[in-house]
Amino acid sequence: MSWSEQDDPLAGDADPSAGLTDNQRVEKSIKILSDIGDTNFTRNPFTHLKTKVLLAASARSGSNLLCERLQDHGARIGEVFNPRRMRTVCEEQDFRSIEQYCEYAVRTHGKTGVFGVKGSLTILAPLYLSGEFPHGVSSWKFVYLRRADTVKQAISHLVAQLSGTFRSVKAGKPVSEDQYDQEKLVSLIAAHQKLDANWANTFNNLGVEPYRITYELLAEDPTQIASQVAEYLELPGQPIPNKKPPTLALQKQANSLNAVWEARLREERPDVCATIPQS
Repeated sequence: MSWSEQDDPLAGDADPSAGLTDNQRVEKSIKILSDIGDTNFTRNPFTHLKTKVLLAASARSGSNLLCERLQDHGARIGEVFNPRRMRTVCEEQDFRSIEQYCEYAVRTHGKTGVFGVKGSLTILAPLYLSGEFPHGVSSWKFVYLRRADTVKQAISHLVAQLSGTFRSVKAGKPVSEDQYDQEKLVSLIAAHQKLDANWANTFNNLGVEPYRITYELLAEDPTQIASQVAEYLELPGQPIPNKKPPTLALQKQANSLNAVWEARLREERPDVCATIPQS
């Protein structure tokens, strides 16, 4: 079973927890998990892991590309704590608790001793429920991937929504120029900027300094950036086989339509776009 950004709350729209305080976000996410299974933990399933990685990201920031390249360095980082994924796995495996799911996630995603999760702010909930956060936060390494050009990010996001695909390995529905939606794009820009601000606040509250990279640098040289991240994470370097055929390797999805929409939005809404760097 494969999972993509489309399963992430922010991929469908704005992160539903983006306007809340840290405590409120965690409480809201815990409420979502309580509908999936028992949220009480008898033990912390994360303590024995050698390397623990949290990749903070949002939709259309290049996280799938980075994670694919990090497999070459021995890390399997995925949307392990996506609530939709958790619900599906719990139903398939007949798990009754979030603890059971986390134990399963560690077994299946931490075989090499490296356990990595990625996503938006909702991924914090299982770590707080288990007692791993805030007490064990110092044992984690944080990578923060963001997109400086949130105009392009919003356009890419809307195109992905309209096409029904968030990954280049999957063909989507055609998107036409007349599906341009200024209001939606402005809303997505605000949502991504708000999430960036909330991640910054979360890092501050946890007392951590993440390794920071941008989509723009990643897109220029994915192999080099992934190598730098792997060095920071002190990854073992033993590649994890990629199950996808080479012909399905991730590719850039932006096309001429994105450029047309960007030019139009920047002309129509300089009040929103003027201060956003253009990549």
